Amino acid sequence: MDADPGDVSIYVDNALRFKRGEKCLLTDGTHYEYPFTISSIVSNNIIEVEEPVKNNGWTVDNNVTLRKSINGQMVHAVYLGDPSVIPRFPAITVNGTSRSSEWTTLETTTEKYNVEITVYVEDSTHEDGYRALLHLTDIIQKGLKRNIFPLVGEKAFVDLAADLVSE
Repeated sequence: MDADPGDVSIYVDNALRFKRGEKCLLTDGTHYEYPFTISSIVSNNIIEVEEPVKNNGWTVDNNVTLRKSINGQMVHAVYLGDPSVIPRFPAITVNGTSRSSEWTTLETTTEKYNVEITVYVEDSTHEDGYRALLHLTDIIQKGLKRNIFPLVGEKAFVDLAADLVSE
């Protein structure tokens, strides 16, 4: 639903990736409004924020999204390979460093990929930039260790709407 000035409830398609205390922002891809601190996840589709919406124009028609932010900044892209010029910060690069195959049986192999994940931040002070870097690398590490949500999309599963009864 549209977010109007004064709203503290933001209606989204899926709130599974958000949690209480996280910082987020509204964006239409060009303009941003932040910071919002999540005060609670009311349901799978309703997020309450501590700060009310200030600006007009946050409409579904304009493809507005609610996005997580790191130190008031938004990760704009994940680049594959080693880009020579990164247009906006913070950014993440994933660069394959090696690949090997090992035959385990006649019909199967084990593939091993080594990748280098680099986080680029731009901030006013060294200390703030370092904190943002540590926060982003922690998110990447947890995502890779715990699950594959970042790799398969945001709607991998949904809540049940009613009890399941076996027949």
